[in-house]
Amino acid sequence: FNNSGSGSSGGLYTIPITGGTATLVYTPAPGNSIFTQGWSPTADSIAFEEASNTSPYGVSLKMLALSTNQTSIIIPTSNTFHSQYPVWSRHGDRIAIDGYNPNVIAQPAVYTIAILGNQFGAPVKLFDNGSFPAWSPDDSKLEYYYSQETKSQQIIQSVYSYDFTSRI
Repeated sequence: FNNSGSGSSGGLYTIPITGGTATLVYTPAPGNSIFTQGWSPTADSIAFEEASNTSPYGVSLKMLALSTNQTSIIIPTSNTFHSQYPVWSRHGDRIAIDGYNPNVIAQPAVYTIAILGNQFGAPVKLFDNGSFPAWSPDDSKLEYYYSQETKSQQIIQSVYSYDFTSRI
């Protein structure tokens, strides 16, 4: 979990599944904050979003390997692309995120990022107007929320599924 409070940069903590004391596993740079995070399927890594509150402002996506306490940058700090809600595929070879440009009024889009050890592919956009992706148990589909604003400014939200085999 992250412990970001008002006026605090917080940190990334883990707690044993049996309960007990929280252990600090990552401290962000001064002035930075940690937001959404997701466990790898083998529980040996955590992907997380880190926001820079000092210049240059922006958001990065990082991965912490718990066995070595090494941090890798999946997506470098950017003020034109903010990634959020990282979700690992069950096989651990991809992460799904939603991402958006904070300088443009637009809904987030859903992307996947290939993971090969400590190497990361570029984000690949699957579709617009999607957020909060979730993998199916066999990694063949992504469930996501789809938002659309009508001409009368009514927001319609639905849950959809993207099939990687049919690309629909």
